[in-house]
Amino acid sequence: EWFKSITGINTSFREVDLEKSFGLQVIAHKGEMLHIENPHEDVRTRNNPMIGSFEEIGMIAGVPIEDEEGERFGALSVVAYKDRDLSFEQISSLKTIASQITILIKLKNALKEIEDMLSVYEGRNTDEEPQKPELRLGDESFRGETMMEKPSESSIKSDFASSLNSYMPGTLDEEDTDKNIAGLRTLKNLLIHICEMGELFQASNSVDDINTITIKYAELLFPDYSGSLYMLNESTNQYEIYSSWGKGTATEQYFLTDNCWAVRLGRLHKASSTESSLFCDHVHQSKPIEYICAPFVASARVSGLLYMQRDVTVDQPGVSNCEGLLDNAEQLIVSKIAKLAGLSIGNIRHKETLGIHAVFDSLTGLYNRRYMEETLKRELSRASRRKEPLGLIMMDVDHFKNFNDTYGHAAGDNLLRNIGKYLMESIRREDIACRYGGEEFVLILPGCSLEHTVIRAEQIREGIKKVRVWHRGRSIDCVNVSMGVGLFTEHGDSMEELLEAADRALYEAKNKGRDRIEVASSAGH
Repeated sequence: EWFKSITGINTSFREVDLEKSFGLQVIAHKGEMLHIENPHEDVRTRNNPMIGSFEEIGMIAGVPIEDEEGERFGALSVVAYKDRDLSFEQISSLKTIASQITILIKLKNALKEIEDMLSVYEGRNTDEEPQKPELRLGDESFRGETMMEKPSESSIKSDFASSLNSYMPGTLDEEDTDKNIAGLRTLKNLLIHICEMGELFQASNSVDDINTITIKYAELLFPDYSGSLYMLNESTNQYEIYSSWGKGTATEQYFLTDNCWAVRLGRLHKASSTESSLFCDHVHQSKPIEYICAPFVASARVSGLLYMQRDVTVDQPGVSNCEGLLDNAEQLIVSKIAKLAGLSIGNIRHKETLGIHAVFDSLTGLYNRRYMEETLKRELSRASRRKEPLGLIMMDVDHFKNFNDTYGHAAGDNLLRNIGKYLMESIRREDIACRYGGEEFVLILPGCSLEHTVIRAEQIREGIKKVRVWHRGRSIDCVNVSMGVGLFTEHGDSMEELLEAADRALYEAKNKGRDRIEVASSAGH
């Protein structure tokens, strides 16, 4: 449904024969990502019914979905209408999403098995033929099979207990029915909440959203705990408390990365005053406590930390089986919260980086052509409503090819970079400076009359002459620029007309000797 809504392609494909599936190709591929150009001709994809039905598809790529043991059971794929290489950030984002999918599928499989176990333990559906639970991640098949012979109730309980213990080791004893029923109900509620969290994480647009959701559910799921949420301050390389809840925590307000075992190990760390435990340096031992540190990890980077503690009595007797069951469940849920939060933060970071790449030119730091066109349409609409002028300057570096040939492409890149920096420092806050392509730039000046636009163009033309480029230890004199000036609506009523008018004026400036400004002819002339 998402694919159809985004692409506008109305397809009924919901499953594909295994031998024709691109997902199977991704699973079988030994690398981290499979990229196929010309999928209509490639033997691996030309028989795929979706590829065969849409001639527009020019590329397909996918990353495997795999469990913690590296067993692959699915694929996350993307298509494009023309062949293109995915960037590092795009590939990393796909991998992060695939990891989120793995965790949520595993949690929902566990939830399904718990519901099936409760059905057996509580005596429900006794007239129905018992079914084996769905096979878990890493099994050879994707679907469970109906058992050929009706098993005994004890064997069903044993199968279910063994199955669930693969998710939460040591949590169930198949002989202790009453305690298992209570424990299973608790686990079911915990897993329902964690699945809700996962869905909220996926809909989050900022790190603040992730932190707010994490704190809300931590308070809900662990009312007996106090806690703090830490986030990494990259400028100081310290973890600082973002927010806290409960009765207060015995931990520092901020600490270095080496002061927490969970951060150093990249996994959950638990310690207790009742045991011979290794305490983190950021945790005070002024009173008996037990605590959990759960790192937010994504792409081998710990971006945050969930710290939770509760008071304990040093001389208390050993915990009961039921308490131990809850302890194991709590550790599982804390671990999953941290993993999902870490992956979600990583995915938001990827999206932010991709958003920057989609808006800004990587060399000059100016807005790119795509953003310029979108913004110019919006600014023209605003100028039309308010009946205000809008000036546009199109600028081209004179003899840039000669500069590149003389000093090299590295010096040419430095030149464009320095011009971009100068433009950003020279324009008003409401102005928009863009790299149009190559050595061409466009300036959008909302509210500027033709007279003021020409004055601004002259100031910028003279200012660029003073820009210097350092190359191989010496300063190189900068170059001159030619400019074409257009005004809305005098030289065009639309984005296309205004850009074309300014481009013609720029071409005229080039023909008249360069290093000059020309104003566009009136619309229609």
